[in-house]
Amino acid sequence: MSSTRKSQSDRSAETSGKILRAAQKLFALRGFNGVTMRAVASEAGVNLASIVYYFENKEGLYLAVYRQYAEPLMKARMKMLKEADLHPSLRAYARAFIEPAFRLFLDGEPGRAGSCPFIVAFAAGAGISWKKNL
Repeated sequence: MSSTRKSQSDRSAETSGKILRAAQKLFALRGFNGVTMRAVASEAGVNLASIVYYFENKEGLYLAVYRQYAEPLMKARMKMLKEADLHPSLRAYARAFIEPAFRLFLDGEPGRAGSCPFIVAFAAGAGISWKKNL
């Protein structure tokens, strides 16, 4: 096998990444109910079966997009909480909770430019109605 050929795992990561970027964009613009899996597939330039293969369904795809933000946010909060434990104060604990969220909102981080529209849409209730899952 040629060293210039992409490995299966590289192609897989590339495909799932294209799907996630397309889904993030569309969910930010239209909300969960305004997006179809076909629209995501078209935007990503992949077939519909690829979305089902990697994410199972639209809810799984939405959760994967959400996790891209939630996991790094929680890591940053936990790190700051450990630091706050060294010199406990209400200010330190409040900062540990709030600052990472503002960084994500303002900077489009971690790791993704343009996250602000998705976060705003999610916070505004454009996401999934979770009541059915409780």
